Amino acid sequence: MGRGAYINVVAHNDVDRAISELAASIRDNRLDFSGVQIQIHRIAIYALSRKYICDDHAKIDFEINPKYAQYA
Repeated sequence: MGRGAYINVVAHNDVDRAISELAASIRDNRLDFSGVQIQIHRIAIYALSRKYICDDHAKIDFEINPKYAQYA
C-alpha cells in the first residue's frame, strides 16, 4: 500500500490520479484551505459512488454486508 493509511487507493487508478492531482495543486499553492477540503470531499464522494469503499466500510460498520448492500 503506497498511499493512504487504510485504503489501497493504488488499486483504483482514477482515485489515485485524483489524489496525485490534488497533491500537486497543494504543492503548487493553487488551492486555499477550503479548496483542498472541497477536493478531498469530491474524491471521497466519487470513491463511495463507485463502491470502492464497501469492503473497507464493512470492516468498521458490522451492520454493512457489501455482498448484499442495496444502493439507492
